[in-house]
Amino acid sequence: MKPLRIQGHMHVMSGKIVSRFLLFFVLFITACGSQQTPAPPSPTPSPMPTDTPTPIPIQKYLDPGDYVTAIEVNNTRRWFTVHLPPDYQPDVPLPLVINLHAVTQTAFQQEILSGMNAKADEENFIVVNPQAIGAPPAWLGPIPGSAGQADMDFFEKLLEFLQTEIRVDPNRIYATGMSNGATMANRIGCDMSVTFAAIAPVAGGHVAFNRCEVERPVSVIVFHGTDDPTIPYDGVENDIPPVHLWVGAWADRDGCDSTPILSHPHTMVTKETWGNCDEDVEVALYTLEGGGHTWPGAPLSVTFASSFPYISATDLIWEFFEAHPRSVNP
Repeated sequence: MKPLRIQGHMHVMSGKIVSRFLLFFVLFITACGSQQTPAPPSPTPSPMPTDTPTPIPIQKYLDPGDYVTAIEVNNTRRWFTVHLPPDYQPDVPLPLVINLHAVTQTAFQQEILSGMNAKADEENFIVVNPQAIGAPPAWLGPIPGSAGQADMDFFEKLLEFLQTEIRVDPNRIYATGMSNGATMANRIGCDMSVTFAAIAPVAGGHVAFNRCEVERPVSVIVFHGTDDPTIPYDGVENDIPPVHLWVGAWADRDGCDSTPILSHPHTMVTKETWGNCDEDVEVALYTLEGGGHTWPGAPLSVTFASSFPYISATDLIWEFFEAHPRSVNP
């Protein structure tokens, strides 16, 4: 792997550093999956790299591969990884998927949990895995006030950077995330509806629904387990709204039919689809019967305690994204 190219106020990080991170997490997840006894509590995540080698001049992303990059936002360095698929060409615009990790997790862990980079290699799209800040790392964008605004400022600057340095199709920009990352994806869908064509919250996404005002309809696909102990499917009184409430709010917001169409892609899965929406968008909810706080199809949940192998969220998310670009003529 070539040295990872860093732009502007950024620094090079060698491919060896990234390889060590990825190898560590692959071995860790494999070891957890092989145990028959209940998994231990989630380990303390490894910190983001802090190496600051000699900067290199600004240059475009020209080659396929993996990059670790940072930009300065409000005097804070914000890290993210960029994955360019094998067929990437600098003069051909590709779809972009922003892939957001859960609280306490890292961008590297989200890469492995979701398998989104591998999917990008198959389907030829770009993946960006941003890193949250804080101790523990968490997305605060769903929270009102200055803390939340810092994340929104980051995503605005991130999109500006990516659209300048990489050939991104402006009509095919998407966001997904796990747990706290799902909630951040929901907030992005609300506040950046002009930019994002679709979002895919997995095991989260509830916080922003009360104050969500979109400028344009956004397609939404949601995955949530009925036995999720972290963000309960039926909600928590005066705290977390039921999944059906905030997903239904998206259907109302998008001008969809009030009654969803039910289907069962698997005996353990119920799919509800709200159609006839404005600008040909769509809202879909996959209810995972007995599913925990998990990314469907991943080897383990974000808490390394359970999995839901019956469907692949990653495959279904990309299928949904591919079918729902931004309408050119609203």
